[in-house]
Amino acid sequence: MAAQVEPRSPYYQKLRETARDKYNQGWPTKATEALAESSHVSAEEVRGVGFAIVECLMSPTYRQLFPAFVKGMGAGKEKFDDVVKDVFGASREEFLNNTGDWVAERYGQDQ
Repeated sequence: MAAQVEPRSPYYQKLRETARDKYNQGWPTKATEALAESSHVSAEEVRGVGFAIVECLMSPTYRQLFPAFVKGMGAGKEKFDDVVKDVFGASREEFLNNTGDWVAERYGQDQ
């Protein structure tokens, strides 16, 4: 929510830049790694990917589904695939491709 009040904040710009970098490296793979918080992913990468996904889900296209997503994720991150299927009617791959497309459109891409 704070990013909506102050979208040009250097902190939020850095998160968006990190997400754009992850998109350019292959969003579905990099987002999956960040969501799993694997040992070779930095906290900055986790925050950037998470921020981008939440910002996407707060956009007009998905906003009405965001509360159900948050509620579902309250059951634990291991429920991600189930929540995505139940809330968005999509597989993890479809969800990440859609959020990746949003990141490319909204944050730009270097490719």
